[in-house]
Amino acid sequence: MTNLTYDQNNDIICLKRSGDVDVSEMLEVINIIDSKYNHILKLKVLDDVRDSELKLDHSSDSRDIVKAIKSKLDKYNQVKAAIVARTPMQTVKSMLFAALANLLTKYKVKVFSSKDAANHWLLH
Repeated sequence: MTNLTYDQNNDIICLKRSGDVDVSEMLEVINIIDSKYNHILKLKVLDDVRDSELKLDHSSDSRDIVKAIKSKLDKYNQVKAAIVARTPMQTVKSMLFAALANLLTKYKVKVFSSKDAANHWLLH
């Protein structure tokens, strides 16, 4: 499950994921963000996966997610996404995704072990 909130003070979209999270849920969240926040030209996303189990086959699922992101990027000047991971498996899966996603021109993603560090990177 993904809980989506918007931090108006810092202009950050906050995702709090819990339980099993699969590629279909991630694609749905991408569409929701694009429909609700497409007026923000410099999009900042804090994706907290610490309480979730990422059910991804990275050879295909990461490519599908990156393809979905790429299809939405034209309307944004920049998108920064910070992923907060706790376990080694969350970190590895997030870093494999980041390696593909960072090939996109307007999209930058980094993986962090703390929410404070992730917020700092998003704001600077």
